[in-house]
Amino acid sequence: MASDAGTAPGAAAVRLPLSAAQHDIWMAHHLDPTGRRYNIGEYHEIRGAVDEELFAAAWYQLVREADVLRIRRTEADEEGVWQILDADPGDRRIESVDLSSAADPEAEARTWVRRCLAAPYDLAAGDLTRHALVKLGEEHFLYVKCYHHVVLDGMASSLLDQRIAELYGKALAGEAWGPTPFGTLPELLAEDAAHRSSPEAAAERAHWTEHLTGAPETPRIAEGRTTGVPDDGVPFVRRSALLDPGRAERLREVARAHRTRWPMLMVAMVAAYVHRISGRTDLTLGLPVTGRTTELARRTPGMASNVVPLRLTVDPGASLSELVRSVVAESRHGLKHQRTRYEDMCRDLGLAEGARRLTAPLVNIMAFAPELDFGGQPTLTHNLSNGPVEDLAIGVYDRGPEVGVRVDFDAAPEVCDLAAVADHQDRFLRFVDTALDGMDSGVRELDLLDPAERRLLLGERAGVEVEIGDATLAELFEEQVRLRPEHPAVVFGEETLTYGERSCSRSRSGCGPSTRPSSSVKRR
Repeated sequence: MASDAGTAPGAAAVRLPLSAAQHDIWMAHHLDPTGRRYNIGEYHEIRGAVDEELFAAAWYQLVREADVLRIRRTEADEEGVWQILDADPGDRRIESVDLSSAADPEAEARTWVRRCLAAPYDLAAGDLTRHALVKLGEEHFLYVKCYHHVVLDGMASSLLDQRIAELYGKALAGEAWGPTPFGTLPELLAEDAAHRSSPEAAAERAHWTEHLTGAPETPRIAEGRTTGVPDDGVPFVRRSALLDPGRAERLREVARAHRTRWPMLMVAMVAAYVHRISGRTDLTLGLPVTGRTTELARRTPGMASNVVPLRLTVDPGASLSELVRSVVAESRHGLKHQRTRYEDMCRDLGLAEGARRLTAPLVNIMAFAPELDFGGQPTLTHNLSNGPVEDLAIGVYDRGPEVGVRVDFDAAPEVCDLAAVADHQDRFLRFVDTALDGMDSGVRELDLLDPAERRLLLGERAGVEVEIGDATLAELFEEQVRLRPEHPAVVFGEETLTYGERSCSRSRSGCGPSTRPSSSVKRR
């Protein structure tokens, strides 16, 4: 597995193979001309004083303990693709950024953070993580972290956050660092390789193929542009909204009343919404999971996250309560079989890169409030990116009982702009309120439109109602031939037939009241 790397940055560095999860991301990254699509990041807003020197010392110890923060770069040769792991932190330092003298420190910080997230990565050139402590005031700091997805995932980031908070607390108290809670990257890679070569893994893949065979193409609902594609470097369009504490508690109460957890209820409402928007009854949503089922994987930072497909059938006449039960059953199935890579499922189904999507939308729910304690100072976590967005990704974050539930709608900027994302999000949040009051109603009965949309569709765009009596369609057509022979009757591409021309066509074809009409428009 591990070997000395003659081309490594230092004599003690080693090169390690990529895991299956890492390799798929490495391949996809090299198909991305921007180098940004797999950027992930977040920051912790600290409302209180921070000892910057001790924080930097805690961060340096974190890098010493966590292998993923010492991955220097990747390289490829005839033997495969490798990641170069330094034995120690070397000259790595957390970046210190002081914006406290700016006219508007918070605006400057938002710009700085967005620029950090948008900066492309060259996997072969340099470090694959970025960390900074940004000072906005004497009692206002941001701990900013941006990574390339090839080295770690959300679960790994959470493990690192918990440890640096602990290390900083020890530094403030003058205590020893203590033993690391982390496993090593070589151990994690060995465990992953052993599992993938096992009969159990092969059986799991075969099971997923059987489960997903025949799944229809997923509807693309996040489409619509009124402006050009933004050129700010961020690889998605995001709109965030908040379910205030009252609405969030209502969500939890309804879930408890129906003997489920609120994340399952939220997934069911997403499925119902997609059904109502698209008209599809067979859906396959994507549910991000940790991909970690062993003790070693749960305590070792790395890249292991996965997406499991939730294959659902939405019966328009069934209640939302019944749909919740289907979601719970399918989610349990997915979690039980979560180690099979999503990319392997697609390959086994013959869905190559760029082919139709297997799942959409993605529903990523963080059903806990992991706010950190940096030396007793309150913090608030702000997610910046969870990785690539193909159609629509819905992120739901529990911010605790005093804040509520944050709902993010992310969409691919090539096909959807902020206005279209906002329309979807506003409509979905209204749908959530309606659904919570109508759990026992049929899904088809849950109102989707607001009063303005209903007036638009049933009023302004409904046309003028005209009494036609008992006339047949053919008789109505002939009346238009008599009244408006020069007006368009049929339009196909760039070709147009007037009522007069269409009437002649019917006459030549011998079309009568009981005959299927033909057209002289040529087939393409």
